[in-house]
Amino acid sequence: MSTCDVPGIDLSYSGEEIDRRLGNAVVPVSNPNLLRNWYFAGGGSQQGGGQLPINQTGQTEWTAPWVYTIGSWLKTTGSVALTKDGLVLRAPGETIWQKLEPGLTDFLLGKLVTMSVLFSNGDLVFGSGIIQIWDGEDAHPVFFSQDIATLYFLGGGSHQPHVAINNSSGVDLVPFACKLEFGDRQTLARQTADGKWVLNDPPPNFQQALAEEQRYYWVSDFYFASREFYNNTHMICNVQFPVKMRAIPAVTLYHGNDLNRVGYWAPGVTLDVPAYANAIKDDGFDSVWFGGETVDTSHVYAFAVIADARL
Repeated sequence: MSTCDVPGIDLSYSGEEIDRRLGNAVVPVSNPNLLRNWYFAGGGSQQGGGQLPINQTGQTEWTAPWVYTIGSWLKTTGSVALTKDGLVLRAPGETIWQKLEPGLTDFLLGKLVTMSVLFSNGDLVFGSGIIQIWDGEDAHPVFFSQDIATLYFLGGGSHQPHVAINNSSGVDLVPFACKLEFGDRQTLARQTADGKWVLNDPPPNFQQALAEEQRYYWVSDFYFASREFYNNTHMICNVQFPVKMRAIPAVTLYHGNDLNRVGYWAPGVTLDVPAYANAIKDDGFDSVWFGGETVDTSHVYAFAVIADARL
């Protein structure tokens, strides 16, 4: 092995050592991430200021079983909490999962994919498999399992196909990023020269991540006003959706105000989206009804809505 003197640079490494160091430090080519709202660190969008992950409900801890947490992620029967470090999966055995679009699932069937999860402590769990829909509802091929976590693709029977992250350890786990991608290698994280796993993909653009989630679920942060009535129990109002929703949503009034009577609020009143309504028009507008109680047709009403088109 020959060396030469270059000020400030050590050229005494062997070719094998250089290959090893470069091999660990090189950034792999990244594949598209097939999951939504996949970056869990930052504390959540409810803080304002464009913080990830997308969390339109504002809730930061979930204990009820089988409910949505942040965005498109559901939980099972344990406890989940949102922190600045990531999404805490309480021990023992808490699971979060995300349902996949039927069209995406059809496209993925029979293809080799890799799922990976990077945890706040630097652990990386990943595994590959061929996506299949199994006949039995309880059948689920395991991508990868170890003491840290188990990654699943589930499907079959009446299940909406989805991917899941299960806490297989005896302590709380804090995943802060995850990825589902084509091929037999993970490109979520890379290993530095000192052996640490770090995120390879940059965090998602906040506005893009928000728009993706608002296709499924949207909480309006402003009011719509109307004095157009179908009769004395149903009002009609144009609601402007920020993006084209994936399907006609279930719409709920979460704040309502009779502007002619200060202090009148009607939380929880259901908005009826009639069969002829098209809530996914390209221009984002639609006429919706709200009803269930008698209204004064001489008054002006304002209300805020929740639109839910989740899978």
